[in-house]
Amino acid sequence: MVEADRAVDAAEEALTKAKANKRRIETETLLALFDEADVNEVTLPNGAKAKRTTLIEGSLPKPGPKKSPEENEQLAQQRRQAFAHIIDVWEVPELIKCDILVHHDKGEYEAALRLFEEIRKLSNSADVALIEDIHPQTLQAEVRRRLVKGEAVPTELLGITALPAVRLTKKPKSEGITS
Repeated sequence: MVEADRAVDAAEEALTKAKANKRRIETETLLALFDEADVNEVTLPNGAKAKRTTLIEGSLPKPGPKKSPEENEQLAQQRRQAFAHIIDVWEVPELIKCDILVHHDKGEYEAALRLFEEIRKLSNSADVALIEDIHPQTLQAEVRRRLVKGEAVPTELLGITALPAVRLTKKPKSEGITS
């Protein structure tokens, strides 16, 4: 068991290093070569294609238990501003998924069962919270769509990073490939 744990740890560490190396190659090495050659796409003899792109990463800022109260308040404010931007400026509230959490005290089983039809008529002891969120990939796709259209995007407000990079768009043929 100990040996298996060590093997898993070593594999995870190797994967982390490989991903970091791949990112460095995509965002630094190949990008510099593409800039120097003034090209946007390259097709290699083995059929692989590499193309200039923009990596979109990140997610909405979110308060958390390991952060200070001041930092949580700042993140909550930034999150409210990000939602306001998405709703009022971008006009795409459909990106937002909502969960409604309701806590009922003992003895309020019947009120809980009627919740879906009578949410505004709940007793005063019901504690209701609306939790809004956008899946990171949904947000990233919307940011990418707007950047492609040439729109200004408040990436910092949205907790998003947009990085120029070069990515393989077509994998090489399998025969004769080495790493």
